[in-house]
Amino acid sequence: MVDHKDCGDTNKVLQITNLFKDLSSEEKISTLEEIIHACEPTELKFLSDRLEIFLKRDFVRYLPNEVCVYLLSWLDPISLGRCCLVSKTWNDVISSCLPAWVRACKSIGWKVNDSNTSGVYWKKAYARALTRIKQLKYGSAFEEGYLLGHAARVYTVKFNGSNLLASGSDDHTVRLWDVDTGECLRTIQTHTCADLAFDSCFVYTASFDNTVSCWKWANGELVRNYRGHTGAVFSISYHEERDLLVSGSADKTVRLWQLSTGEQINMYHGHREWVTKVLLKKSKVESLHHKPGDFVVLSMDKTLIKIWIISKEVNCECLGELSAIDSFQGPCLTSEQEHSFFHPQLLFDGSRIMCSSDRGVMEWDFTDYTLTRVTPHCNDPTYLLGAGDMMLFTADTRENCLFIRMPGSALENQSQNPKKLDSQISASTNHSNLSPSPETVDYEQDSVNEPSCSTSTGHRPELLPRFSSRCTKSDNSVTPTDESVDVASHLASHDDELVNDINFNNIKMSADHHKSASINHDAANRSCAILGRWKLPLCRWSKRGSNYVCGDQSWLNGFSDVNNSGLVFAAALPNHSIYILQWSEFT
Repeated sequence: MVDHKDCGDTNKVLQITNLFKDLSSEEKISTLEEIIHACEPTELKFLSDRLEIFLKRDFVRYLPNEVCVYLLSWLDPISLGRCCLVSKTWNDVISSCLPAWVRACKSIGWKVNDSNTSGVYWKKAYARALTRIKQLKYGSAFEEGYLLGHAARVYTVKFNGSNLLASGSDDHTVRLWDVDTGECLRTIQTHTCADLAFDSCFVYTASFDNTVSCWKWANGELVRNYRGHTGAVFSISYHEERDLLVSGSADKTVRLWQLSTGEQINMYHGHREWVTKVLLKKSKVESLHHKPGDFVVLSMDKTLIKIWIISKEVNCECLGELSAIDSFQGPCLTSEQEHSFFHPQLLFDGSRIMCSSDRGVMEWDFTDYTLTRVTPHCNDPTYLLGAGDMMLFTADTRENCLFIRMPGSALENQSQNPKKLDSQISASTNHSNLSPSPETVDYEQDSVNEPSCSTSTGHRPELLPRFSSRCTKSDNSVTPTDESVDVASHLASHDDELVNDINFNNIKMSADHHKSASINHDAANRSCAILGRWKLPLCRWSKRGSNYVCGDQSWLNGFSDVNNSGLVFAAALPNHSIYILQWSEFT
């Protein structure tokens, strides 16, 4: 039996539907609006549920995984982190997007190990990197402490690359410290130290008494002296493999010694000022003068850096000479340019030479000794503490501040027009920030810009305190956990400005410096980008660069899971203590 009522209802629906189809688009919209107003809540919910099926299609659920990964890889990492919170399906797909997370890690200077092919691993690595960068920006990346024990001015501090720090003082002692615990492991009686170098068995000291000496850590025994200089010895460097030690002195000479016997092998002449820094290093590049693996000697006074070959030849000529005025081009130099000076320190990694000057942080290619980069000072001239492919570590001695910053852009090849080369640097240098030409510098005196702080009365080896009020955790920093959703929440919580301020993709590596394009104003602005700033207590800044030291510098080539820990910086203070700065732990 046919239900005539149901047939009538069906006919009505069909008639209404047919009438609706015949309406224009505007009429349909008006009709729907009237229908919506006439609906009850139950009917509106039904309408909402049905519309979601037709309008909100989850492309991640319906498209092949490869296509989804390709589409999502175009998003920036912060947006990817937010997308991870949409659903578990989205989180799983985005977490497997390896190229996007590797690219994200590289963009903020995190070292990438190509052997690891897990997208989840690099997603978590990116979250850890953001945490460290945020700590740098907001001043919570470091912990500070103090080593007490010396009874007179500390002239030199040196770091061995692991956890040992050695210090030499005017109290005629050299101390060996464990920077992790603050314990003084050794104290030996010596002469006044201007500089030192050490290993696990011996410590070599340069002194104002014109000698270099070798001492045993175990019992403080004097093993041998290296005699010959006629002025204070300011710097030493040695290499046990080659059985060589090199020294630089106020007598304006550089001397090469046999490490094991103390015999003088050669004496290099040519400096017109006191030699304040010497290095004995292996070359990593090939040129007309040396091949990879050859040892070379570098020496510096306040205006020149000289490169010497290791030889017994008398009156040996230097291989090359670098000047603090190399960045000034043109036939005529101003009085200010003619009196441009180097600042500590001299760095050499086997392929490039770096030093700070009045003009900026200068970098030379060791293959042909050409100037390849000048990173201008942002404010006052700064001392160079460490340098890598990704970052520079500098100190403003007037403000007593440490800066972690991006390097400047590479210069064009110097075969170009000299005026054009000079304009590249001038475009990113504010000459009004350059300090007046200094007078004759007393290299035995330290620079202290304020009245001395109170003198410590205790001499017990101690680390005070491990945690400073200046290194409390940032309220906004969130440590990633093993849970994927927590990592996603951590990524989504970071603002875009933090990431946009830090982009290492455009930094040319040292091997490409002489091939890269000239400086423009955008690059000049980037070269002053400050990634982190840390206010120091009142430090003694030696003009020789001997009483402060950078810790492990591998993080300047890019952060990783293992290289942002341990000592960052150490310096002598006016109260005879040693200030140390270490990486804080992820909590």
